[in-house]
Amino acid sequence: DKNLVELATKDISKSDSIAKILFGIYAKYSHNYYFSLLSCGNDHIRMGLEVLRNAAEKGEKNAQFRLGAIYEGGHYEYPQPCWKDESPTMFDEEIDYNRAAYWYTLAAEQGHSIALNNLGIAYKEGKGVKRNLVKATKYIKKAAEQGYSLAEKNYGDMFRDGDVCI
Repeated sequence: DKNLVELATKDISKSDSIAKILFGIYAKYSHNYYFSLLSCGNDHIRMGLEVLRNAAEKGEKNAQFRLGAIYEGGHYEYPQPCWKDESPTMFDEEIDYNRAAYWYTLAAEQGHSIALNNLGIAYKEGKGVKRNLVKATKYIKKAAEQGYSLAEKNYGDMFRDGDVCI
């Protein structure tokens, strides 16, 4: 586990994958820790979050996106990642749409398609940023143009609902 953290520190481009591995280790073996005194002694969640934060602060777009998703309620510590609209987050804190939008913005500026879509949705709904349909349209359209299928659907929905502002 510590070798993974060391590798992520040396090559931040691998940080998102390494964090997911650490979260996966937690998910796979967490049931053993609750019902026995045996554990490996590592806090895989904390380690994974530290890997992500380190890489995100150094500008790695996948880590920036993942942090945004976690602040918005994304959970990767379960066998199947999921989204929860209630707190706490993986940081054991309240959902923080402002921080989510901050990290999405940094990743979106580097062209991360899912971050572009999520940032557009944030602007559409006014979560963590002031509601702005012009910006929502811009970001979701850009993600759709990259071929991200959910963004394509969201962009179509904006047309249907009369929310597109160009």
